[in-house]
Parts: sequence; structure tokens; C-alpha cells
Amino acid sequence: MWELMRIGLEMQERMIEAQSKSLDMARSMMNAAEKQADIGKAALGMGEAMNQASKAQADMMSRWMSFWGGRP
Repeated sequence: MWELMRIGLEMQERMIEAQSKSLDMARSMMNAAEKQADIGKAALGMGEAMNQASKAQADMMSRWMSFWGGRP
């Protein structure tokens, strides 16, 4: 009888350990996903900044051409 209880307790202990490892792995995956999201946001921000810089450069060139084009 006691032997069966001991075996049952060992099985529960192993199941708890397996669940704990599973939770740790899930936490690690969530952390990795958060880091990837942060990297994606940073890349998007850089792309927007480059787009704005390109627009500013095109506007400056347009103004420069208009300035010199308007002179006789």
C-alpha cells in the first residue's frame, strides 16, 4: 500500500517538474517574441524616418529647381 502511494507521489512530482519546464519554455518564447516585436517596431521607425528624410530631400530639390528656374 505504501509502495503504491510512494509511486503515485513520484509520478506527481515528475508531472509537476515537466509542467514547470513547460512554463519556463513558454516564458522564454514570450520573451523572444517581445524582443522580435521591439526589433520590428525599431525597423519600422527607421523606415519612417528614412521616408521623411527622402521627402524632405525631394522637397528641397524641388524648391532649389524652382528658385533657379524662375530666374531669367
